[in-house]
This record gives sequence, structure tokens and C-alpha cells, in this order.
Amino acid sequence: MDQAAVASTSSRSASPGVSTQGCPSPSSTSIASLTQPFTSSLSAAAGSWYQFDLSRVQGDLDGVTDGVLRRQDESDVARKRLVELSKDFRKTAEEDVRRAVAPLLKIFQAEVDALSRRSEEAETAFLEVYKQLMVLPDPAPLLENASSRLIKLQNVELERQKLRETLSDYHTEFAQIRNQDVTVKSLRERLRELELELESRAQQLAQERIERERAEGAQRESSLREEKERALSQLQLGERRARELHLALAACQSEVLEVRNKYEEEASASSAELELLLSDLERVTQRAEGAEREVDNMRAQATSAMATADNARHANEREDELVQREWDIDQREQEIEKRRWDLQRREQDIERRERGLEKREQEVEILQIEQAKRLQELERHLRSQSDYEEIKAELRLLRSVELAHKSEADEEEGEGEPLEVLLLERSRRLQDELAALRASAGESAAQFLDLETRHKEVEKVASDQKELIGRLEHDLQMTLPLIGKRTEAEGMADAEKVAEPVVEATTRFLSQSPQPLLEIVTNQRERLRQKNQELEAECRKHRQTLQGVQQEVESLRADNVALYGKIQFLQGYSSQEKGSNEREQRYRVQYEANLDPFSSFSRQVTSYFLY
Repeated sequence: MDQAAVASTSSRSASPGVSTQGCPSPSSTSIASLTQPFTSSLSAAAGSWYQFDLSRVQGDLDGVTDGVLRRQDESDVARKRLVELSKDFRKTAEEDVRRAVAPLLKIFQAEVDALSRRSEEAETAFLEVYKQLMVLPDPAPLLENASSRLIKLQNVELERQKLRETLSDYHTEFAQIRNQDVTVKSLRERLRELELELESRAQQLAQERIERERAEGAQRESSLREEKERALSQLQLGERRARELHLALAACQSEVLEVRNKYEEEASASSAELELLLSDLERVTQRAEGAEREVDNMRAQATSAMATADNARHANEREDELVQREWDIDQREQEIEKRRWDLQRREQDIERRERGLEKREQEVEILQIEQAKRLQELERHLRSQSDYEEIKAELRLLRSVELAHKSEADEEEGEGEPLEVLLLERSRRLQDELAALRASAGESAAQFLDLETRHKEVEKVASDQKELIGRLEHDLQMTLPLIGKRTEAEGMADAEKVAEPVVEATTRFLSQSPQPLLEIVTNQRERLRQKNQELEAECRKHRQTLQGVQQEVESLRADNVALYGKIQFLQGYSSQEKGSNEREQRYRVQYEANLDPFSSFSRQVTSYFLY
């Protein structure tokens, strides 16, 4: 009865939750609470049956049954013996005795018959119970098996809930991945729109830039003419300054001669004074050496005098004289040190004067060199004005060579413009192209970073999907052996009743879910792999585009540097001094850096390691 109730309860609790694939139903969640009391009662019943020990009781009943059968045979023999004795008593006993004993014998015989019937009924009942107990199997293993299967049923229900939660997670992830595909398509469309808008805006900005450059070119032409007139006035001013500088140079040279004469006189005086001090120092050192020798002699005499006790007074006098002479020697040494210190101070003064004179000579020489350079520049500037017509012809030739790529209309418009203006216009145009290429390179780099982040996100999603697929396959592998164990239990009727709902639910779940789910996961993995390959190809394409843009930028930079070199060459023949702007200063630095072999080698090494 308990097993049937457990089977019916488990079938009723498991059947409603099989068809749902979302969150577990209340009936499926209450299986554990329903099977818990049955599990405890089955465990208690199994413990009671183990304590009862049916096999031991059956063995004891076998011994009791043998005794009962033996006593039945003995009772039959004793009854027959009693009947024979009663017959013999009736035959041999007297009539009076037989009459007196007859009622007692009847009562005794009736009581014996009643006891015999009661014992026969008890023995037959015992034998019937014995027969049933002997064929009855031991229910303890079955109860224990039923309790273990109820526990397994709870575990299987928990696993089914986990699988359903995993499936719900898979469904949400698949929906997110589909939403990501839609987002990628919309982003690509937005990117195309932005590219078209950027191209139109770049064309508009280029047109505005061309018009502004033309206006600036006309303005600069007028300013160049004004600067030419100003340069002529500056030339006259420079000639006047050159004459003044010639006069200042003559005055500086006379002053230098006076300073040199004065320096020689001071040097000769200081050298004579130095020689006197050196001679005094030698005399003082000689006197000090003589005093030291005298002190040594007196000390030797004092030591010899102190050896004798008779000349004690004379030794004391000599010792006082020796102390006096030592004091004189100390005074002379102090005077010598003072003379030495004075000599060192005079030497330092002489050295300081020599350094001051050398510094003044260097300043005068630097001033002479600067004046000479300025004079040479003015003379070269004057000589450069003599070949104006030749320079004009060369400029026309360079204009025809350098600007041959222009159209005839542009040449007619810029006929009267000087070469420097045209070169500056070309430099600005190249600078604009370089800025546009840098902007496109920055956009390409930003797109590359965006694609790289998206690639990392896709790789992360793919790794998560692989991990989920591995978990799903592991769960399926753990579930299939449980199905095999349930099908092997069909030989036992009670176990089949307990395990049938679990087998039915698991079989129905596996027949409906795994194959389509595996196909979906496999297809999704293939799509992600294909998408990953497309993103990698796009990343490689962007890298190639970025390298091409960088090469174009380098070529434009090299062209600008070469153009600056030509401008620098032409400015050597120019008749005016012009302040270089920031752009020319930048290309001047690059031009000078290209002339430096060490910087060129370092750039080549850097480009080698970068690419």
C-alpha cells in the first residue's frame, strides 16, 4: 500500500512539470516536500524489518514446526495407548469400581478431546501462518531500495530544474546574440551614412580652404611688394650702419691695444714683485734652517750638560736660553707664514687680474668677429643686388619646372605671382592634404580600435558559448546513464512504479530538447566563427589602410621637407629679410634633422621596429 501510494504521488507530482521548459512548476518544486515523509517512513520500516530479521524467524519456525509435528505423532501414540488402557480397565475392573470411575473417565475423556481439538486448531493455524511466512520474501531490501530510489528521484528532479534553468539562460543568450546582429547591421548603416557625410563635408571644407588661400595669396603679394620697398630702405640703413661699425671697430682696436699695454705693464710689475717675494722667502727659509740647526745643537749640548750633576745651574741657564731661542724661532716661523700668506694673496690677485684681462680680450675678439660677420653679410647682401635680372630669369625657370603640374588656367591666374607665394600655396595645399590624411588615419585607427574591442567581445561571447556547450554536453552525459539505470529496473514491479515518472519525464525531455538545442548551438558557433573571421579580415584591411596612410603621410612630409630645402635655396638669393612663421620653422627643423646622419639612422631603426 505504501509503495503504491508513493508511486501514484510521484507520478502525479512529476507529470505536470514535464511539458514546461521555462521555470519549474509548483508541482515539480513540491516533489521534494512530498517525498520527504515517505522517505523517512520507508527508512523506519526498513530498519524495523532489519531488526525483525525474517530469515532468522523463518529458521526458528522450522525448528518449532519439527517439534510440533513430532509432538503430534507422540500425542497420537499416547491417545491410542490411553484407549487401550481404558478398555483393559473396563475389562478387568469390578462392576462397582467401574460404575464409580465411569463419570470421572467421561469427564477426563471429554477434557482430553477438547484439549486435542484446541491443540489441533492451534497447530493448523500455526502451520498455515508458517506456510505463508516461509514463502513470503524479506521486504527490508525492497524498502531500502525504494527509499534510495526516492532519494534519487529528488536528485533527478533537482537536475531537471537545473537543466531547465540552463535552457532558459541559453534562450536569453540566443536572443541577445540575435539583438547584437541587428545592432551590428544598424551600426554599419550608420557608419556608411557618417562616411558619406564626412566626404561631403571634406569637399566643402576643401573648397572653402582653396578660396581662402587665393585671397590670402593676393594679400601676401601686396605685402611682399611693400616688404621689397622696405628692404631697400633697410639696405640704405645697413650701409650707414656698416660705416658706423667700421668706426666702432677702429675704436675697439685702439682700446684693445691700450688694454694690452696696460696688462703687460701690470704683468711685469707683478712679476718683479713676485721675484722679490720669492727671494725674501728663500732668505727666510735659509734663516729658519740655520735656526733649526742651532736649536738641534743646543738641545744636544743640553742633554750632555744634564748628564752631570755639577753643571746643573749652567744647564738651567742654557735651557732658559734654549727656550728663548725656540720662542724666537716660533716668531720667525709665524712671520714666514704671514709672508707666505701675503704672497699667496698677491698671486691670487695677479691671477684674478689675468683672468679679467683674458675675459676682456675674449669679449673684444667676439665683438670683432660679430662686427666682421655683420660686415660680410652686408657686403654679400650688397653683392646680391647686382644680379637682379639673372635671379628673375632663374625664378621664372624654377616656376615653370616646379609648378608644371598646374593647369593652364591656374598658370594664367598666377602669372604675376612670385615663386615664393606659389611655393607657399603648394606647401599649404600639401599641409591640408596631410591634415586630411591624418584625420582619416585617426578615424581608421578609431575604427580599428572599435573593431578590435568588438572582436574581443565576440571572442568572449564565443568562449562563454563554448563553456556553456561543454556544460550542456556534460549534463547530457550525466543524464543518459540515469535513463539506462531506470530502464534496467523494469524487472522489479515496485521499483518500476517508483522510477516510471522519472524515466518518462527524462526521456520526454531528451527526446524533445537535446538534438535541436545542439543544432542551434552548433549553428551559432559556426556563425560566430564566420563573424570572427570577417572581423579579422576587416582588421587586417584597416591595418593595411593605416599603413598606406602612414606611408602617404611620410611621403608628403618628405616632399614638404624637400620643398623647404628649395625655398631655403631660393631665399639665399632673396633681396629681403623675412621672419619665418611656425610652419616654415617646423619644416626647417625636419630639413636639418634629415641632414643629420644620426637622427636619420635612429628614424630608420624606429620605422624598422614599428613595421
